Amino acid sequence: MGEEDLTTIHIAQNVNHALMRRVAGAMVRPVSRLHHLRTLAERVLARYDLHGASLTLVSETANAVFHVTVPSGRPQRLVETGMTRDGAAYALRLRPPGWHRTQPMAEELQWLLALRRDTDLVVPEPVPACDGTLIQDISAPDTSEPWQGVLFTGSPGNGGRRA
Repeated sequence: MGEEDLTTIHIAQNVNHALMRRVAGAMVRPVSRLHHLRTLAERVLARYDLHGASLTLVSETANAVFHVTVPSGRPQRLVETGMTRDGAAYALRLRPPGWHRTQPMAEELQWLLALRRDTDLVVPEPVPACDGTLIQDISAPDTSEPWQGVLFTGSPGNGGRRA
C-alpha cells in the first residue's frame, strides 16, 4: 500500500468520525466531547447504582465504549443478583441518537442472552439495571432523541470471560 493510499484512508476516517459526530448531534471539541460522553456514561451507571465507578473510554466509532471498573465493596444490588464482585469490570456501550432503532438493539441483547444460556460460547452478558431493563435511554442537551446505554459483564479485551 502506497503513501497516497494511506492518506486517502486517513482522510476517509476523519470524514467518517466527523459524520458520526454530526449524526450524534454533538459537533463539539474533542475535550468537550469526552466530557459529554463521560457525563452520559455516568447517567447510565446511575441506573445500576454504580456511582463512583471508574470510566475509561476504549473506543468511539459508531458507539462509544467505556471500560467500567467497580470499586471494592460496591454495589450491593448487583452483588445480590450475582452480576458482580469486588473490583468487577464491565463494558458500557453508548449508542448515539438516530444510529439504530431500539427494537434491533433489544433483539441483539436477547440473542446474546440466549447464546450465553443455551451454548458454551463465551459472549458478553447484558446486565439489567435496577429497574430490570437492559437498554437505558438517557436524555442529553445536544439532541431531542435519547442516547442509549447498555452495560455488559466483562470488559473490552478480556476475551468475554464470565463475571
